Amino acid sequence: MPDRAMREQLIFVYSQRRGRAATDKLIDIARREQDPSLRKKALFWLGQSNDPRVAQILLEIINQ
Repeated sequence: MPDRAMREQLIFVYSQRRGRAATDKLIDIARREQDPSLRKKALFWLGQSNDPRVAQILLEIINQ
């Protein structure tokens, strides 16, 4: 999606959803987003997640 503001809004929307699909999308953004600011936002919201997969995924991203 080319509009940065829209991508930022989508990150927030994903962060407020409680489903696995939303967490998967945040993980994808944290791994692949080219904009460092947006990637940082995705990482922040992942850190707030209660999903047990997130800790391992954050370690993987840090160790890249």
